Amino acid sequence: MCSGSIYWAGLRRVVFGCTAKALGTISGEELDVPCAQVLSAGKLHSVELCGPVLEQEAEAMHRDFWPKWSGEHFGAEPEDDSAVATATEPAESGAPGAHFGYTIVYVADPAASLSFFERAFGFERTFVTPENDYGQLATGATKLAFAAKALAKSNLDDLSMVDVDGERPLGMEVAVVTEDVPKAVENAVAAGATVLKAACTKPWGQTVAYVRAPDGTLVELCTPIGGSS
Repeated sequence: MCSGSIYWAGLRRVVFGCTAKALGTISGEELDVPCAQVLSAGKLHSVELCGPVLEQEAEAMHRDFWPKWSGEHFGAEPEDDSAVATATEPAESGAPGAHFGYTIVYVADPAASLSFFERAFGFERTFVTPENDYGQLATGATKLAFAAKALAKSNLDDLSMVDVDGERPLGMEVAVVTEDVPKAVENAVAAGATVLKAACTKPWGQTVAYVRAPDGTLVELCTPIGGSS
């Protein structure tokens, strides 16, 4: 309804702070139709989406609200505040309200990396800078992001970094959970990946394979641990 109102009001640009996937994770509810899909379906005019912006701050506001609701969130009565600890309460150790936000892989061409992960695994990009030197993918509660090497140098004052160039992948990996590892490997190869280790079953029952993305990123393709994602 909100997306439809935005479209019919003739608004041409929307800046948002919290993605639908993040809100669904926080609230326990998730719409099957993304707002971006509604806005892109119009024929009269286009709506530019910019975001997420100030994502952690926006998510913190939702975390402070949703824990107070139980059962069917919409229409339910708020629980007694004294009986529920909000998610924004700081732990005994660590920064107040801290949570894992995203992983950034520094590559030569962020746009190409985003395209590979979209084509290989079906992830959707949620944010790309106008300079195309940084972009994020919707990968659940946390984000997978790619940034240009030049951006890393500007942020870190030319601090040296282990590069992804060369035959061997960077000393980190991105894990993609799937119920069908062989099919995921097939899709990754079709999108340009190189198989490093074929699918095999671990002693604990998990099926795992490893591929190298075109940008050098090591990607683990695996079934859920314990049988659930």
